[in-house]
Amino acid sequence: MRFSRTTFALALLVFATVSASAFAESLQASTNKSYRIETLADNLPYPWSLDFLPNGNFIVAMRSGELHIIGESGKTSRKITGLPTTYFAGQGGFFDVLLDRNFKRNQKLYLSYAAGNKKANRTTVASARLSGDT
Repeated sequence: MRFSRTTFALALLVFATVSASAFAESLQASTNKSYRIETLADNLPYPWSLDFLPNGNFIVAMRSGELHIIGESGKTSRKITGLPTTYFAGQGGFFDVLLDRNFKRNQKLYLSYAAGNKKANRTTVASARLSGDT
């Protein structure tokens, strides 16, 4: 019985080593691509999530509890008003922004964010309609 356990352990070790080596080679091959990083907008307070508007602009959720619309060129940035109050601390704040699949027709979006205070906070999901800057 001891021989078969030792043989099994040795075979498992060899398999794990060969698998890890093959994985490392494939990972290295896939990271040899060249990318170009282009900054579209900076000085944004804790950008956390974004979605693409139908016109090519971006809507960006800031962890700090703000939403911004950034032009396709990155040169324009509008701050959206009328947002819910968020609990902004640690990892809390706005988490995600997602456009409704029928956004072109209904202008509806969804937000997930931390609400409450230090002693009683929670994750909240809300929907809203985007109308101009509100």
